[in-house]
Amino acid sequence: MLHMKRIQIALALILIITPSTTLASPLTDRVEKRRLQRLQSTEQGTTIRLSRQIVQPKVSARRRQAQTSGIVTRIIDGSVIHVQMPNGDTETVRLLGAEAPILQTGSKKQQCFAEKSKETLAGLLLGEVVHLQKDDNVREDGQGRILRYVYKQTTDVNAWMIDRGFAFADRNNTYARSQRYIDKEYDAQKYDRGLWGPYCEYNQSPSIEFEILQ
Repeated sequence: MLHMKRIQIALALILIITPSTTLASPLTDRVEKRRLQRLQSTEQGTTIRLSRQIVQPKVSARRRQAQTSGIVTRIIDGSVIHVQMPNGDTETVRLLGAEAPILQTGSKKQQCFAEKSKETLAGLLLGEVVHLQKDDNVREDGQGRILRYVYKQTTDVNAWMIDRGFAFADRNNTYARSQRYIDKEYDAQKYDRGLWGPYCEYNQSPSIEFEILQ
């Protein structure tokens, strides 16, 4: 008798639980379907990864054109680098607003701290992925080298080189970050960093040539 009662109780529980379980599945499906419909109707893009949807904001064409990425394959001097782009092309990129001391080329006399500037930039960027950001004021220099703000992760490399005393701030051309870079140069001078130290005597008579950019 006791055994029969236990069986009856178990059957009653099954009858109670089963309807709610069968209803839960369609409800969950409907909620998930509505969620996916909302995602598809937004301005967001969707990436499929491991059968799960990861929502990512769309990047406008203008922003993609303003910032690109590549790998640094060569250091020319403390402010000029070669960057291999995603399409396989190599661009000669000049750090906008940062003017490294001149290395000796042809008749040009090498300036103090030029080698150190190049070595420092090589240690920082060679073989690394960088992000290149445009400035609407200037696009390239007289030699056809593109002018960009260069980022390593979140570090503005142009500003870093000036702040640490491995490059001068360009004062002769108009670009969005000119005042910021000039302020960095003042700090480097104030604390005798890098080329502003006693080794070079730039504090007494800086002899850096600035090209007027296009």
